[in-house]
Amino acid sequence: MPALMIDQNNNATDTTSLESPNQTDPTLFVRNSSTAGYDRDDRLQPDAIVTQTGSGIGCNAVADQNAAIQGTSFGSVGVIGRSYQNPGVFGQNGSFGGIAGSADPAVLGVAFGQSGDGVAGIASGPSNSGVTGSGAFGVAGFARGDNNAGVFGSASADSPGVWGQTSSGSWPAVEGFNRGNNNGVRGVSMGTAPPGSTNVGANVGVVGFSDTGCGVVGIANHPWGLGFGGLFFGGLLVASGAKSAAVKHRDGSHRLFYSVESPESWFEDFGRTKVVRGKAEVKLDPNFASFVRTDDYHVFLSPEGQNKGLYVSRRSKKGFTVREQEEGQSTTTFSYRIVARRKDLKIRRFKPVRLPVFQKSDFLRAPEAASKLKPPTVPVLKNVPEKPMVYTQRRRPQTT
Repeated sequence: MPALMIDQNNNATDTTSLESPNQTDPTLFVRNSSTAGYDRDDRLQPDAIVTQTGSGIGCNAVADQNAAIQGTSFGSVGVIGRSYQNPGVFGQNGSFGGIAGSADPAVLGVAFGQSGDGVAGIASGPSNSGVTGSGAFGVAGFARGDNNAGVFGSASADSPGVWGQTSSGSWPAVEGFNRGNNNGVRGVSMGTAPPGSTNVGANVGVVGFSDTGCGVVGIANHPWGLGFGGLFFGGLLVASGAKSAAVKHRDGSHRLFYSVESPESWFEDFGRTKVVRGKAEVKLDPNFASFVRTDDYHVFLSPEGQNKGLYVSRRSKKGFTVREQEEGQSTTTFSYRIVARRKDLKIRRFKPVRLPVFQKSDFLRAPEAASKLKPPTVPVLKNVPEKPMVYTQRRRPQTT
């Protein structure tokens, strides 16, 4: 039995100090028999409750909408839980001691302020976790309103903002899923490499690493082809290896086609026309001409009929002239290939480049806190009773 049982309103404002020597029952047991809600004047000061091995306070609520314990403060903390060996606050919901709970959360934190947190977890130790979650979803975050985040991770030291780790062969360590018209996963880096730094990859939005597979995989399955497996704005640097396209063969397999490499950045265009009586005027496609330098470009000719030989007699910003050698008068078709430098870039031939410095150990090293995470289980929580507390319901007399 509890050391003290109170079946009345406690209007005292003085501290009540109670000690329970080695007993498993609660030191203080308060019954709220009202079905209309909690009593505003029932006050308990957390620091006034002292216990050795049992629960400091055991409370049961009668009505579904009542709270077993409610802490309200207009200037400080509503409820404080402290423990030197176990969780300071433990919330449990669902089947417990034969009683099936609802789908409500075991611990619910609600913040009505503009900058307050619903639940804040702080760990001061080097390998402790601010918040640890286990279950179907270890941590589930839901955001309502604009510019909010379901889950936000921030690290001010040499640690990742969000760390995902799994041993599953079917699920990724971190997954982003979006039903709207935005990104499933987005990586943003606002830092800049210091002057003279050799690590040009120090500030990367997204880094993918794999020791045996693909570092990054992008898949677009839109039925009309309205999507890209990879889309990049800005320069695209491939550190090493060949660049290729996997094209589906008629036998169902995929075959590789490799890109042609060049020390400069060129655009190409192709066409077919004919010389009439030994002469042809070919105009550049205006769209192609708008992207390339038209003051100097290359034209390669491939005759497709009998002639004395074709050559480019004149080039201009709008096109070029093709003539037959020895003043020939042949009429025949020919194909041409135009190669021109990009207008928007100034490329240095064989420009040296320093590849990003990524150490393999940086990807394989798990943060110490993440590698030691052990979700709390009921047997570890020594102060949680093995079965729910029971009581005899009493109706509080009506006052007039």
